[in-house]
Amino acid sequence: MTEAAVRLVSTRHGLAVYSVTDLTSVQRNGMLRLLQSCYANVAAAQFERDLSEKEWAIVGTDDNDDVWCFTTLKRIQHDVDGRRVMAFYSGDTASRPETRGGATSAGIWLLIRKMFAEVAADPEADYYWFMISSTYKSYRLLSRMFTDYAPSLER
Repeated sequence: MTEAAVRLVSTRHGLAVYSVTDLTSVQRNGMLRLLQSCYANVAAAQFERDLSEKEWAIVGTDDNDDVWCFTTLKRIQHDVDGRRVMAFYSGDTASRPETRGGATSAGIWLLIRKMFAEVAADPEADYYWFMISSTYKSYRLLSRMFTDYAPSLER
């Protein structure tokens, strides 16, 4: 298990941050099953391709080690006019219906903690979070965490 996974956990909710390369086959299969239960036409090969493009996964497991939620995260790095720019991209995300709006909040905060830990490790870069959201609740979260985000009422 990576150092990041050891440091960033929420034991109360069975959540941890893992390097994608550290995920076990049991975790990967549980993530795939959960994604297939939430979305139509999810193919295992496409899931594995998408997952291989990510750096980290935040995974929540219950007392039976079944995956109840997960999200993936990728860091994109570029130099723009001599300045280091990094963007975080949240990829596939799924959770059991009965956990939404409750326990999943702990997963969101663990994701945020992971991003801010990466920012703290390299404060000289400019950082962005590229989030695609299909729910208004996720969008409303932005105004609670950031002073500058788009789209917003100002832009």
